[in-house]
Amino acid sequence: MVLPLVLAFGTEGYLEPHDSGAWHHFGITRRAAAEAGWAQGAGTELAFAADVIDRYLWDPAWLYEGGMARVRAAREIAPALRTLHMDDLTTPELVEASFERVLTGTRVAIRWCAEAAGEHAVAAVRGVVGFALHCVQDFYSHSTWINAPQRRGITWDERIDAGVEYADLEVGRYQVRGAPRHGAIGLAGPGRAAVRIPLRGGIGVPAGIAGIGRGVTLDSRWQAPTGVRTRGIAHEVSGEEAFEMASELAERHSARWLRELALEAQALGLDALWERVMHDDDGGAHAQSRVAQDPRLRPHLFLGAGASAGREPDPDAWFLRVTARRRDGQATSRVLGPFPAAGGRLAQDVTDGARAVARHPSVVGAWAFRRGGSADLLRL
Repeated sequence: MVLPLVLAFGTEGYLEPHDSGAWHHFGITRRAAAEAGWAQGAGTELAFAADVIDRYLWDPAWLYEGGMARVRAAREIAPALRTLHMDDLTTPELVEASFERVLTGTRVAIRWCAEAAGEHAVAAVRGVVGFALHCVQDFYSHSTWINAPQRRGITWDERIDAGVEYADLEVGRYQVRGAPRHGAIGLAGPGRAAVRIPLRGGIGVPAGIAGIGRGVTLDSRWQAPTGVRTRGIAHEVSGEEAFEMASELAERHSARWLRELALEAQALGLDALWERVMHDDDGGAHAQSRVAQDPRLRPHLFLGAGASAGREPDPDAWFLRVTARRRDGQATSRVLGPFPAAGGRLAQDVTDGARAVARHPSVVGAWAFRRGGSADLLRL
C-alpha cells in the first residue's frame, strides 16, 4: 500500500501501463507531439521521457525492476531532475527565469547532442526535450496561474500579447517553507483529507488508508478538488474543470514549444537531425533508459545548470560540462559553474582553467556553454 503513495501524483492509475491514458505527462506530451506533426512512434518515445522523471525520483519499485544500473542512474541524476518541476519559485521573476533556463538549456543540449551523442543523437534529443516539457507542463498544475479568470484561456508564452497581469503569481512550495503548499500524499492522519488513490480500473487504495494535505496541485483529477479548495476558487470552478483547464493549457503550450524548437533547430543548421527526431520510429523506452543511464549522454544536465531557488541566474554566465573516467573505469559527467562572463565571453582566467581541466588525462570530453539568449557552445 505504500508504493502508490510515492508516485500517485500525475496519474489516474498507479498500476496502469504508460500508454493507457492514465499518466498525464505521457498523455499531454503524446497529444502535443501529434499536434506538432510528430510521428506516432517518435511522439510515444518523447512522451515516455516527459513522464519518466517522476519514476526516477520517486518510484522504488520501478527503479529496482531495472537493476542496479537504473538505481545508480537515479541517484546520480536526481539533483538535476529536481530542478524540472516548477516548484519552490517564490516570485514571478523566478518563474520567468526558470522558463528561460529550460528553453536555453534545451537549445544548447540539442547542439551538444548533434556534436557529441553520435548514434544516440536522436534518442538524446527526444530525452532532453521530454524532460523539458515535463517542466513546462508542471507550471499549469503547480502554480496559481489559472486562479485569475482572465488567465484561464492564456498560456504563459501568450501572456505579453494578451496583456494579462501576473504579479500575483505563486508556485506551490515543495521543499521550502511557506504558502501556498504544493500538496503531499501520505498515510491518513491529522491535517490530511481522506482520499482514495486509483490503482487500476475501478480498484484503488481502500478508504481510510491514504490522505492528502492542503496544496494547490492539479496533477490529477482526484487531487484537483483539494487543489481548488486550497486555492480558494472552489466557488468558481470544480476540481474536474480546473484539472481540464490546466491540462489543456499545458498541451497547447507544449505543442507550440515543439514547433518553436523545430525553428530553433533549423536556425542552428540541424534540420536534418530534427526531422529524424520527429519521424524516426525506433528507440522507445529502451533508448530513453540508455540516455538517462549512460553518463556520457544525459543531455538533461544542460537544463539544470544555474538553477537556484534563492536567486535569479545570470543570463550571461558560462558553465562547463565535463565527462571523465573515474578510477574504477566508469564514466561520470558533471556541469560546473556558473562562471562570470566578460563582454559576453568567458573570462580569460576561466577559459584557461577550463582548458586545463579538459586536458586532464581522465577527461574524455569537455564543453563550455553560455546560458543566455544564444546557444553558445564551445568544445574545449
